[in-house]
Amino acid sequence: MSKKLRRFSGIALLIMVIVLALPASVSAGGIIGSPNPVSAGPEEEVYPAVAYNSTRQEYLVVWFNDRPVVDDIYAQRLTRDGLKIGPVFCISTGAGQNKRYPDVAYNSKHDQYLVVWEDETVQGKGIRACRVSGSGEVLDESGFKIADHGYDNIFPKKPIVSYAYTSDRYMVVWAESWKNVALPNPNHFIKAQKVTETGALEDSPILVASAKHYIGEPDIAYNRHMNQYLVVWEDLRTLTETRIYGYQLNAGGFKVGSEIQITSGSVDCTNPAVASIPTSGGDIKFLVVYEHEYPANDHDIYGRFINEDGTLHTALFLFAFTTFDETSPAVTGNEVSQEYFVVWRENQGVTDNPIMGIQVSSLADSWGDLIELPCPAADNPAVSAGHLADFLIVWQDQPVSGTNMNIYSQLFGNRNYLPMIKR
Repeated sequence: MSKKLRRFSGIALLIMVIVLALPASVSAGGIIGSPNPVSAGPEEEVYPAVAYNSTRQEYLVVWFNDRPVVDDIYAQRLTRDGLKIGPVFCISTGAGQNKRYPDVAYNSKHDQYLVVWEDETVQGKGIRACRVSGSGEVLDESGFKIADHGYDNIFPKKPIVSYAYTSDRYMVVWAESWKNVALPNPNHFIKAQKVTETGALEDSPILVASAKHYIGEPDIAYNRHMNQYLVVWEDLRTLTETRIYGYQLNAGGFKVGSEIQITSGSVDCTNPAVASIPTSGGDIKFLVVYEHEYPANDHDIYGRFINEDGTLHTALFLFAFTTFDETSPAVTGNEVSQEYFVVWRENQGVTDNPIMGIQVSSLADSWGDLIELPCPAADNPAVSAGHLADFLIVWQDQPVSGTNMNIYSQLFGNRNYLPMIKR
């Protein structure tokens, strides 16, 4: 049986068992054009993130340059068709500092972005941020502090950010560990911080979760319908396998309802990502995707839908089920098409590591055709819903003849073009 037939057999089998409604077809999207190099510089360019500017109908892609001495945060604006707007520009740089793992969210009320990153100096790690105007102007040249680094061996890391339209606030979420053995338990945390459009920190940091055991790799999505967030993370509380948990927060940062256990079982579930479609016609408002390791060193990509009240929907999707190792899932939701788009990396060989993707209905009752973007060494995909029913996928990849990783993008959507006639 071919790779794709094996994969679809797994998807269909699990969905037919768990989803009561018969599957229908989502709007048939397709790959638009060819992959475009967002940045092809002479240094390692890795870990891209992307946000869509609905006011200007363009995207902002951010990443960091992985260098021996100083890692910096860079960005590139793209049109809604994935074409470059102006040159690459620097978000944050500085000698003696490593700036890594950026994320970005767009603020449609003020036509600005908030870029966040992990900032490392000789004192330790911290979280910093910078506002960027819709036109690409860096508004905070030195950035501003979200979380301290180095104090009492406290290490904040890997921030992510979401924007709440109703309350007009950013919410920055990160994992934090305390390495000083003299400190009392717990010593692992998921924390959050509200930030205004002026770059001011509002109120104190929010404690989302705390534990003596490891918790980390958080993600966040905003549900405008209830003006609430869902924060998810990986959690080793059983000490034998990692599971995915979540909590809803209201606009003020207070917990809503009970903690949500998203996965269970005897295998590791890791690296969660979450997206929301607040205008969905049903109770479902979130889709959480994650890596499911079974057997060892063979991850599959699963998805779990979450209802607005925080309960698990009956639909459990198996997006990728092959003998290959599928990792690094990402997901976004498009309100126009009422579809989620899930992407991941699939390790098929030494120089065969494509980015895979699939559309899924917001009602969890249908899915589209699997897409494959052939790549020799792709990794760390990110995706954003864009103009109308479009999606933009970004990732890092090293060409076969190249010597370092670069950043690429691919547009996916529903468009019909007339053939171009050369005269």
